[in-house]
Amino acid sequence: MLAGEQRKKLILVVAILLIIEIAAIYMMYQSIDRRVVLEDVQIKELDTNDFVAIMIQQGGSYVNTNNFPTSGYTFNSTLSGCIDDQGNKIEGALSYNNSTRKATVSTGYTSNCYLYFDLA
Repeated sequence: MLAGEQRKKLILVVAILLIIEIAAIYMMYQSIDRRVVLEDVQIKELDTNDFVAIMIQQGGSYVNTNNFPTSGYTFNSTLSGCIDDQGNKIEGALSYNNSTRKATVSTGYTSNCYLYFDLA
């Protein structure tokens, strides 16, 4: 059986180790790269309507669609991007590969992303 002073030290050491472990898990969770790859599928199938909008140019304006354009459009990187809950643009959160028609959203924030496609 441990003496009173040894027991207090053991409890203190265990408590400190538990706090360090909880802090390490929290920091690891915060650093996880939350990445979503959107491929040539319908957005409705991905259940991502809450954070992704695909906008295609028709005439002089843009209309919302659920599909990536198949041909006749080019990705507009100037208008496209992601914003946080306060409406601030999140730099570098969105990329698009024209040859594979895949968009990658990589952000640690809750965000809404907009992909704009112009008529070719």
